[in-house]
Amino acid sequence: MDRDERRRPRIPEGRLPPRIPEGRRPPEIPEKRKPSRIPDAKALRRCGPGIRRLLKISDEEIIQKKSKDDERVKKRFERIQKKKKEVRREAEEASWDEIRDLLRPGTARRKRLVQRHRIFGPIKITPEKEIKIRAIVDFAGNEDDLRNIFGIQVHSRIQNIFTVVATKDQLADLADQAATRKIRLPRIFFPYLADAVPIAEIDQIHATGTLGNGVITGIVDGDLHVAHHAFRDPNDPNHPTRVRFLWVQDPNLLPGGVQPPGQNPEQFFNDPANPNSPDFTGLDYGRIYDEDAINTALGLADPYGTGANQIAKVLDAGDPEHGTHVAGIAAGSGHLNNWAAATVNVGSAPLSQIVYVSKRFSVPNVLSGVYEDDIIDALNFVLLVADAEGRAVAINNSYGTNVGPHDGRTEFDQVRNAMLDSFLGRAIVYAAGNDNDNQGFRRGTIAAGADEVLTADPVRVAGNDVIIEVWYEGPDLDFEVTCDGASTGVIGAPNDFNGVLNLAGGINYNVTVDRVENPGSIKNLRVYVVDVAHNFTVRLENNGASEVRYWAWIGVQGWWASFTAGAIQQEMTLGDTACARSILSVGSCDKPAVAGNPEPIANYSGRGPTFDGRIKPEIAAVGSDVFSADSRTTAGYIDMSGTSMSSPLVTGAIALLLEDDPDLNQDAIKALLIQTADQTDLDLDPAAAGYDEVEHRAYGFGRLRMEAPFQHDPPLVDVDVWVRTADDDYGFEPYTGGCFCHAPEVTIIAPDGQATLHLHWNQEHTIQVRIHNLGETAATKTMVRVKYTRPWAAPDEWVPCKAPDNNVIEQEVDIPALAYVDLTFDQKWVPKEDELPAGGDGWGNHYCLLIELKHEDDPLQYDDATAAGQNPWIKNIKGTNNVALRNLSIL
Repeated sequence: MDRDERRRPRIPEGRLPPRIPEGRRPPEIPEKRKPSRIPDAKALRRCGPGIRRLLKISDEEIIQKKSKDDERVKKRFERIQKKKKEVRREAEEASWDEIRDLLRPGTARRKRLVQRHRIFGPIKITPEKEIKIRAIVDFAGNEDDLRNIFGIQVHSRIQNIFTVVATKDQLADLADQAATRKIRLPRIFFPYLADAVPIAEIDQIHATGTLGNGVITGIVDGDLHVAHHAFRDPNDPNHPTRVRFLWVQDPNLLPGGVQPPGQNPEQFFNDPANPNSPDFTGLDYGRIYDEDAINTALGLADPYGTGANQIAKVLDAGDPEHGTHVAGIAAGSGHLNNWAAATVNVGSAPLSQIVYVSKRFSVPNVLSGVYEDDIIDALNFVLLVADAEGRAVAINNSYGTNVGPHDGRTEFDQVRNAMLDSFLGRAIVYAAGNDNDNQGFRRGTIAAGADEVLTADPVRVAGNDVIIEVWYEGPDLDFEVTCDGASTGVIGAPNDFNGVLNLAGGINYNVTVDRVENPGSIKNLRVYVVDVAHNFTVRLENNGASEVRYWAWIGVQGWWASFTAGAIQQEMTLGDTACARSILSVGSCDKPAVAGNPEPIANYSGRGPTFDGRIKPEIAAVGSDVFSADSRTTAGYIDMSGTSMSSPLVTGAIALLLEDDPDLNQDAIKALLIQTADQTDLDLDPAAAGYDEVEHRAYGFGRLRMEAPFQHDPPLVDVDVWVRTADDDYGFEPYTGGCFCHAPEVTIIAPDGQATLHLHWNQEHTIQVRIHNLGETAATKTMVRVKYTRPWAAPDEWVPCKAPDNNVIEQEVDIPALAYVDLTFDQKWVPKEDELPAGGDGWGNHYCLLIELKHEDDPLQYDDATAAGQNPWIKNIKGTNNVALRNLSIL
């Protein structure tokens, strides 16, 4: 055993080592650094490609690459500052309409865009030349193990997902552990850049006195202009802030890089002066301001700066701030300079309390994107406040990326699902993205022995970085990247590529192509070209024996470049960040040309479905030409467009629902909004004549309307019990989605305690299921029964599941109104091969487990209980929400 093998900590599989006693710390790194250890092949497979590369190259090379990236960003920043001065000079002689056009997000962002290097951006080099790497970790251990055993800095933990900062050696040690599932670098997100309130009927809810009182509206975005009248209390003569907490993740610094006065959230929590603070342990960066600190700053001549009692974030005086505008849509009060004047451009929840996170850009004070781990920390921060104060909360985020599988399975998706599942009074809303009118998506097939060429034109962000994200099913693909005659050569599987394309005239482009490992059959090639200003091509070769199906996106967002041929619109143009199962994803509509007409979907609004076939976005709302708070004034308003504007409208609307019923869960919120959405002139029902799949991808289940959810129009039935058929099932009857054969909330537990879909005859299995009630009264004495069968059998031939004592497995439960219960059956199921009727040849070991619900006020009725075969089976299963099916095998 070598020295490195002896020194590194190792967690035996199946258990964790004892914690280091209080007061002891991991050994400090000596002044003379040892060469970093490279983990073995098995450990490296637990690492994403960026982490793998960092662990394989020397510290000296990392420091050199980081320095080069810093210099590149500095030059880009200088060009941006020059361009902004030119824009302002143009504005001095322009009309108001011309000024507004110059400052529209779509125009301004291309003038301001800066992106850190995908690998070397999330790295910090300390003055002692120590390399610190930001990472997202999926780890089955606990937080103390990461802190005390490995010495890793942990910011947030959401179930098994951690945001961390660590050295190379610490990550190498962690990769060795069986408890580690994945370590990867954070992705980078960018914003999705008249009144919408009356169209969505929100003003009618305001008229009832429901204005968001007692509910927290959480916003994670750019800078917030706290002095704007939209975010201050209009009823108090001193007009104090309505912002409960403001966390500035990236404050302005004093000369020499010194932190400004104040505390980070962790320090705030540990300060005895704040005994009621939420537990912000781990959130040890930035500056936090509670409402008292904000009110103190508002009393100064200038609330912003790095002086005592100031908020350490100086707003850009030239461009209207995206975050301030978003916050105004969700929670702005619409007040002008004259507090007594009639309000204008009122947000959805104008009396809600605001918890705001001003996230840190990857390059300070420049539109340079925000790292994924910062977003996780920000969401966690808002939820910590809501939990500590016992308040319901609706959170909005309007930033996203196309980098990812679009199937809701990333660690970021898992985090957001975990934040919502099994919680009451929480909602998270995400913008669908603005890529549908770009040339940023294409798909196709590559026959065996053939190739396909993808050509990207980076003209819209020339001189910046472009990613082509390719996901595919089938044999491994070989690839070649070419640009203006220079080529990587053909790179065969399983090899990656990292090198330089040398063009004529001394132009050099750094190119990285990674193969990203993923669960299941889907595979990934991620092509990354730095500072590219020329068209480049990616040629995909299929040298396998069968065809390859592929899906390709331009990243980070579709407007960064264009596919010169083969681009597709109207499908799968939503961002990867809008694909998580539990979140509510929102598309954007234009305002109707004629008042009273239904609002049409905006051409830019991202379309679904997700890669795994779910309907996203679920709902659409007005997002074009929406007037909201202008950060360059204390009481002015400006219009912006995008799903960045439609999603906060919905977020604030949900805050109103939570004021009315703070115990709603995310499923009930989705169901209320979806089932009462406006479908005027739309054909969204797949079972109806005239069904329009393109409309379904764009609008989801319809347009936001708020009067019906509050007035229960159509009236909610007393009891409406249901069990989820698929991830995109929210209680509709009939279910209108696609797949209906793997009910996600039905779980079978094997004798070893693990969830499984591969059962064994004559063994005991535990069955768990979540049962919902969309009714307005409790569903007492709901009978839940379990059956199983071969596919396509008629319902009256399904066989009851039985316990070891041969009793039928069934159980009564009580389900509260607009809620759910998680049921674990008291009896264990023992499948027996002789229970099923003869027949079913050709299905092998394939069987179907079915959950049936019965209540006297919601009886179970099949469309045709005696009919067998595929079409009757589909009709019976999808025709009632009182039944769900889970495919499984029994050996």
